[in-house]
Amino acid sequence: MALIVAVGDSIKVLLFCVKVHMILCINFLKSFHYVKHKTVAAKEINMKIYNFYDTDPTGWEEYDISGEDYKELMRTCCKYSKTMSFIILDPDVVSYLNELEKFNVEKDDNIIDEKVRYGRPGQKIQPYREYYRVCPELCELLISMTDSIFKLLLGWGQTNPDDPTFYRADGSVFFSSIIHEGEITLYPRDDEDVSNIVSKPHWIEKEV
Repeated sequence: MALIVAVGDSIKVLLFCVKVHMILCINFLKSFHYVKHKTVAAKEINMKIYNFYDTDPTGWEEYDISGEDYKELMRTCCKYSKTMSFIILDPDVVSYLNELEKFNVEKDDNIIDEKVRYGRPGQKIQPYREYYRVCPELCELLISMTDSIFKLLLGWGQTNPDDPTFYRADGSVFFSSIIHEGEITLYPRDDEDVSNIVSKPHWIEKEV
């Protein structure tokens, strides 16, 4: 009986250590960058806001947008957007930069909402944002790059560009993401149909 109790206590200690290790790893990744995201004036333009997180509030249950759901998300973003961008953490490591290059464009002057991201102190190459022209060919490239929205990052065994953001023709943000932190956001207007996406589990409508 004492042996069973001792084994049970050991398992509890092991699970606690694993959780602490996960928290330390997440905090380390968050220290890799600083994100500043301006507030979208949703009320002024009849916009809703939907968030999706890759875990539940406890951090134990994992969620994802993958497979056909990922394809649908990318095609919807492309449908309502003129331009998109990625954060490039390290051009010597990040994949698909050559394939993306032909879609490269200058930042539109009317892009009004943008995350600013900084590298860690002492990092030789500071992260930077690249902008790309949205078209059917680019959309298919995005779909072929990965099978999950949360794999669009450099880290966790992935070498992809980070944090896709999609902009409408007027420069406003349709979709944004902070992939290392497991967060993506849709900002649909009344005439933009995302119902088939946000009706799936784990999307949360935000009060605006």
